[in-house]
Amino acid sequence: MTTGAVDHRAPGINSAGEIVWMEVIGGVYQVVSSVRGQITSPVGSYGGAEYPSLADDGGFLCSRPFGIFGDIVRYPGGGVYEFSTRNTQTGARRNPVRQNGISSNGKVIWGREFYQFGSLSTRRFFPRWNGGFPSGHSG
Repeated sequence: MTTGAVDHRAPGINSAGEIVWMEVIGGVYQVVSSVRGQITSPVGSYGGAEYPSLADDGGFLCSRPFGIFGDIVRYPGGGVYEFSTRNTQTGARRNPVRQNGISSNGKVIWGREFYQFGSLSTRRFFPRWNGGFPSGHSG
């Protein structure tokens, strides 16, 4: 399926047989499809795209890191599904877990990591059964 010396990671497959993975392109990870080729690229504050998960309709989620922060972004459309926040007074922050999941019918599971005093304190996972965006998120 994949060839060459490029580092290929985090494969996912849908019931139609399309496979997605992350590989280094232009110095950063991007999402590649066995059917569509490279399906993410640097845009705005996002350089890379990591840990894709794929639904049967071809829609997918991936992590779009930037610095110590990052977002979970849903495609097509590029809507932010989950985002990082930081308390500037205490330094506490919440980041999305980079690995996420989307089922064949578009149901989503994602996670949040909570940091206090610079250390990971808790990790939680959340399902979204209707596949839509969480309240207050863009889509």
